[in-house]
Amino acid sequence: MHISTPRGIRFDCSGCGNCCLQWPVPVTAADYERIRGLSYGEAEFRKLNSTRENLYQFTHTLEKRADGRCKFLTAENRCQLHTDHGQESKPSMCSLFPYTFMVTPDAVLASLSFASSAVLYNTGKLLSEQDEVLANQYKRFQQSFNTQTERWQNLQLIDGIGLSWKDFAELDRALMDIVYEQCDSETTLPRKLRSKLQKMSKMVTSLLPSPGAAERDPKLESRPKIVDQLLLKYLDLLYFPKDVFADSSYDLKTRELMMALVAAPEAVLLGDDNGGKFSDLIKLKLGKLPEEIEELVDRFLYVKVFSKFYFGPGFHHLSLLAGIHHLQYVELLFRLKLKQAIVNNRIAVPLKFEDSVELLRILERRITQLDLSKESISVLEILCSSPERAARVQFLAE
Repeated sequence: MHISTPRGIRFDCSGCGNCCLQWPVPVTAADYERIRGLSYGEAEFRKLNSTRENLYQFTHTLEKRADGRCKFLTAENRCQLHTDHGQESKPSMCSLFPYTFMVTPDAVLASLSFASSAVLYNTGKLLSEQDEVLANQYKRFQQSFNTQTERWQNLQLIDGIGLSWKDFAELDRALMDIVYEQCDSETTLPRKLRSKLQKMSKMVTSLLPSPGAAERDPKLESRPKIVDQLLLKYLDLLYFPKDVFADSSYDLKTRELMMALVAAPEAVLLGDDNGGKFSDLIKLKLGKLPEEIEELVDRFLYVKVFSKFYFGPGFHHLSLLAGIHHLQYVELLFRLKLKQAIVNNRIAVPLKFEDSVELLRILERRITQLDLSKESISVLEILCSSPERAARVQFLAE
């Protein structure tokens, strides 16, 4: 099957070792037995009991140190397994990183993880120039992950309105035409993804049977803006926990969120109890971010849209509309975290590229590690489906 690559995206390993930080590396039964055979014991592993459909074949994860570093990472940021026993001794996931693939009925979509420093800085060869590497990495991917395309047959426009793959493929061509507006080269990165996501939302919304079909919020005492802020607060707790090294919970705090929605608070803090008030964040105007930061965010959003890692099998089976809106909230959260850091005097203006890199790395890692319950997925579907909410919150990012 043809491997399709995103435009303007580059990668060559920089040897930074950052992929071995905070990253719970899953290992297959074969990986586990191979590494155990190299005289390593149970202390190097942790039993994996994940319910995620794409991790069914993984039995353990590599153990971490207290600071989040892999136990096999040396002081020189090199893999001890690789150094002592060769590349083939490493877990298959490590050999694959940061390449990943989405298999659809029509194509294999190549992608990269933004947990990699080289990906964050967009250094190296274009993916479109890595045919042999991609072919070899896809073979590795096939050995470890579910590549069946049947799971793409049960898509939804919004919850309760089905969408066949054939109809989606036709719609997706129109959506990607929006993404590639003012992008006149096969190697040029699409830009202005924030506004293009808004256009995508409007296109999908126009296909609904009625204008209010996606407005399904339960009857709540909370004012709409408070509901908006509570959604962002709990997404923030999910994606930016207080201690990213120690927090191993990758599920939305659904019960807390629902109780907060019912309680109808007068004010909401972003994140935990020490987070900034939304009123303070609204007062601060970011304006246009430095060009290199805007370009980084565009790359992140574009890769998610291109590779279909934002809805359906690509993101916990959210509907197409909820997936587009969730991606908008993710981008908004990134900007709110920059605002919060400025308000709390953790970073200074003008913003530097390095101020944004670690934020996006944390965000990528958390999104990749999500293990959402059915209840959390249902709540996200309901709260993220609303076009009115998605449009209403955009001023928070200004």
